[in-house]
Amino acid sequence: MTDPIRAVVFDMDGLMFDTEAHFHRSAAAMLAERGKEFTPELMAAMIGRRAIEAGAALRAMSGLDESAETLLEDVRVRFYADMDTAIHPTPGLFALLDALGRRKIPIAVATSSRRAYAEQLLKQHGLFDRFAFVLTGDDVTNSKPDPEIYLKAIARLGLPADSVLVLEDSPPGIAAARGAGAYAVGVPHEHSPAVGLGAADLIVDRLDAPELLAKLPPIEPPGRWPWLPYVGPMFAFLLLTTLEGQLPQPDGKPHPVYYPALYAIKVGLVSLAAWLGRSAWRDLRPRPGPSALLGSIALGIAVAAAWVGLDGRYPTFAFLGTRTGFDPGAMAPGWRQAFVAVRLFGLVALVPLVEELFWRSFLIRWVVDPDFWKVRIGRVTLAGVAVTAGLFAASHPEWLPALLTGLAWAWLLKQTESVSACLASHAAANLGLGLYVLAAGDWKYW
Repeated sequence: MTDPIRAVVFDMDGLMFDTEAHFHRSAAAMLAERGKEFTPELMAAMIGRRAIEAGAALRAMSGLDESAETLLEDVRVRFYADMDTAIHPTPGLFALLDALGRRKIPIAVATSSRRAYAEQLLKQHGLFDRFAFVLTGDDVTNSKPDPEIYLKAIARLGLPADSVLVLEDSPPGIAAARGAGAYAVGVPHEHSPAVGLGAADLIVDRLDAPELLAKLPPIEPPGRWPWLPYVGPMFAFLLLTTLEGQLPQPDGKPHPVYYPALYAIKVGLVSLAAWLGRSAWRDLRPRPGPSALLGSIALGIAVAAAWVGLDGRYPTFAFLGTRTGFDPGAMAPGWRQAFVAVRLFGLVALVPLVEELFWRSFLIRWVVDPDFWKVRIGRVTLAGVAVTAGLFAASHPEWLPALLTGLAWAWLLKQTESVSACLASHAAANLGLGLYVLAAGDWKYW
């Protein structure tokens, strides 16, 4: 590699997702029903190749009389049956994508799989739109180890071959990348051990390995005030929330005219601040896959239940203030529905967006390094957890559920490496609280 890395091309199966393990289970079950064994030699002959070559190897090496297409179709049926839950991103994938995104390095996919399947898998995990383009086995005449697919990828990128880094998990893929003149990095796994990737320029054990990240160019500072898109909307939200507390409160309750009016103004101004700081929204990628999304929502529901269930079961502190709820029943009917709609928008959409970008994208990384943009999203340290969860608790009269919430979402960030997963969980929690408030009339949570 003579030029600095200017683009990265990803293989997909086994490299970005643990599909090879799932395929192994599916093929082994198919062969077991026919009295055959799915040997490591057979797996090695199939890995990294298009369906037509893999099917031919499957039929020849298993010694079965059925056609290659019949055997592959049986495997496909088993593979697709639980594809949504059995396939997961490989370790370090999101961290590497985040590192490449922060450096504005173009990325692409070059896979031997069929286009329909490749696009389905990438979209399922919220990754399709992150890539400049996707090349598949449908786009080439010759399969890996022929370099055709990588030659096409390099041509589309319009860059010198030795400035393009290719990530592969199979010997045919490494051979194809080297044949195209790219810098080939091998990432072995259970079904493609490192011993078979010896031709690679570099071998790493996971996609966010330090020795791989060291090959990338340094991160350029993102402007004069990189913190402003994260802190600005949060500051506006806190300032306007403080002003709400200064309004007249007849009978110790929020004013039935002034409070809804100021809340609507707050939603409008904070929405404007969030829009002006939308450069921070890039941190919402990647989106969580279906299983991670469902888990995030479930965690959010548990958080809402904790806020309600713990009420009155822990000591309160006067210096944290008290929460005085607003009953929209004091408003005229037409205005009441409008306020509830605006309140739910603020609660479920705006607040989770503003707070998650501040707490889980900015502050938890700023604690690690004031140049927070250099810290990968999903890096969770003890100090970062202590600061974010502690301040979150200190900013709520309900300090105990708030503390538990901060800890829960820090854990979720570490597990998913996705701010969007935390946003989804936060939105689910706030929606749960909002529905509880409307059903029970327990307005203090508003």
